[in-house]
Amino acid sequence: THKSCAHYFGNNEQIYHFNILNKFSLALPKAKVWHSTHQDSNYFPYRHNTKVIHTIHDLNYIHQRSGNKNKVNRYLSMLQKKIDRSDVITFISKYTKKDVSKYLNIRNKKTYVIPNGITLSNLEPQPFPLDLNDKFILSIGKFHSKKNLHLLVEAMKFINNATLILAGDNDSAYGREVQSIIDNKKLSRRVLVIGKVSEPHKKWLIHNCSLLAMPSSHEGFGLPVIEAHSLGVPTIVSKLSALPETAGPDSFYFSELSPKEMANDINMYSDITT
Repeated sequence: THKSCAHYFGNNEQIYHFNILNKFSLALPKAKVWHSTHQDSNYFPYRHNTKVIHTIHDLNYIHQRSGNKNKVNRYLSMLQKKIDRSDVITFISKYTKKDVSKYLNIRNKKTYVIPNGITLSNLEPQPFPLDLNDKFILSIGKFHSKKNLHLLVEAMKFINNATLILAGDNDSAYGREVQSIIDNKKLSRRVLVIGKVSEPHKKWLIHNCSLLAMPSSHEGFGLPVIEAHSLGVPTIVSKLSALPETAGPDSFYFSELSPKEMANDINMYSDITT
């Protein structure tokens, strides 16, 4: 861990401090078991005689770059090398395991599907300063084109008596594209982009929204859906990737990912928009 975080682990633990060489898989502490908690982590013991557990979350990197074969091939080569070195592979959803098996060789590996857990229940919610008269729909997550936030924004033209709150890291080209749509469609009073939020603020936003919306095309899991369910908040999601697996029967589903149809689906739930 980094020195600034060492105090989280107590004084009785054996702690190894971060070394810049670790990013190149050098000078890593030797261990009996190494758990690489994300497929993109640079910290990976290629050279140590260590048992390795490797968790794969998704293949979003290649789906978002399908037009760039060189980048896709380099990424898959890197990931296959990690898989070959690993003793156990875990996936956060059945969908991710199936997706990985299409592109990579996981045969003869011990594999497990272990869904993500959440920690919202351990937090005290902190009110986020919003001056709203209407109920609000919430979408939360980093701004990527796969999230289809532009469609959700355009759907607001057909939804009455509700505000859309978009929370998450919007410092990207897609974030600017979404903001441009909001401005051009004159929806700045109906759609609020609030940027990154703290975990206590996130809990408050989810608990107080009327509906959490996630119209993503690619998700390895869809953590906000489970967070909303844990707080008794209704969700509406796409029928794509891992979302049906994660949301199950306890969610509403977009019939089609087009602004008017999405608005019709949301308007069906009269307690949200009236």
